[in-house]
Amino acid sequence: MAKESVVSTLNILYGSSAAIASAISAFTAFVLLVFCLLYTPCVAAIASIKREMGGKTAFVTVFFQCVIAWLVAFIVRMIGSLIGLI
Repeated sequence: MAKESVVSTLNILYGSSAAIASAISAFTAFVLLVFCLLYTPCVAAIASIKREMGGKTAFVTVFFQCVIAWLVAFIVRMIGSLIGLI
């Protein structure tokens, strides 16, 4: 999913901003923000990596960016859980 469409997609799925606010806490939104900032860029950037460096490098880039984004978001969530933000 494109990074710029995450909020609008959530708005469509939940139906309104008020529904999102009631379903997702501020800390959960922060963890989502951390994940979205670190996951794979748009398809055009990946296509450029593939053209410049090859398909294997593009796949490795996508894979490791998703893994890093998930790990960092998980760590932030666990730290928040330990200090009582959840």
